[in-house]
Order: sequence, then C-alpha cells, then structure tokens
Amino acid sequence: MRRKRMLSKKSSDDDETWVDDGFQYYLALRKWYPGLRPESEFRCFVRGRKLVGVSQRDPSAYYPSLPGWSAEVQPKIEDFFEEFIEPQFASENYTFDVYVRADGRVKLIDFNPWGGYTLPLLFTWEELEEEQRAEDELEFRVVMQQGAVRPGLMTAIPYDMLDWGDGSGWDVFLKKAGNELDRQMASLGVDS
Repeated sequence: MRRKRMLSKKSSDDDETWVDDGFQYYLALRKWYPGLRPESEFRCFVRGRKLVGVSQRDPSAYYPSLPGWSAEVQPKIEDFFEEFIEPQFASENYTFDVYVRADGRVKLIDFNPWGGYTLPLLFTWEELEEEQRAEDELEFRVVMQQGAVRPGLMTAIPYDMLDWGDGSGWDVFLKKAGNELDRQMASLGVDS
C-alpha cells in the first residue's frame, strides 16, 4: 500500500513552520543493470483485478524486433500475472512493470497506482477505464514502426518532477535538504 505524507509551508517565506498533510512519501531506488534492454520492459494495467492492457514501457522509441516478439511475450506476461500477481495482490486497480528476459522468464520490476502520476504510455486512461474493456481480450501495444511514437507524451520525466513551484514536493524536499545540510555543517563548525 502506498501512503503519502507531504510537508507544506504554513505561512510566509520567512517562517520555517511546516504542516504535515497526512501523507507519507517513500523514495524507492532500484539497482541499475547496464545489460537491461529497454524493449524488454512492459507496463501492465489491471482494472477490476483483470489484466486489461500491456504497453511497451518506453513509448518514445521504436524497436524493430518488438512488433514480432510481442506475440511471444504476451502469453508469458499473462501467465505471470495469473500465477504470481493476481492471486497475491489484493488491489482492484493498479499497474505493474515487468521485464521479460531473453530466456522468456518474466521479472517483476515494481507496482504503481492506477491513474494519477502513473503514465498510461501507449494508452490513455480513458481507454483503459472503458467498461467494455473488462470483457474484451487483453490489448498489447507496442510502437509498430519508426515515427509512430505518440506526440506530446512526456515520458522522460515523472509527472511529480514537473512541479517545482512553491510548496511542491520538490520545493519542500530541497528546502529541507538544504536546512539539514546547513545544520550538519554548523555542527561541524563549517560554513556552507
């Protein structure tokens, strides 16, 4: 379960009083493996506990092998969902990212909430939330040809990083980090 906690400023810029908004944020880091192939990463969309869509994770690029390979990958992802994810993950609506290895084994990368800051990649949230989709076959989307990348899709930067304004999560984080650095430097008798 994902809980969020954010501190926001209570009064003027000179006041260092922060208010807890009741959400708790976590920073999750994962080890980078230089041998990972981006065309092997997929985002899976679960609505009503049913796998309704799979998208290539990097919709900003065309990978020539992916359109043909996707027919092999789809049943592996479906089997992985039915065997490991669906029986153990109780949420109704969510997304999860997987990596399909060259030997066909599927590895879970992470879970993400439905909607909000989670990008729908080659889908739109409206498409994924259509009532009929629950009865339809799983839709598997990849970029099929060079130049077919969806225009205007902001995939290089997470949504929450776009808001750097006063009181945003990043604003609060950076101010708190600066204050902590100043405090530590002062305790060492060093001017920061």
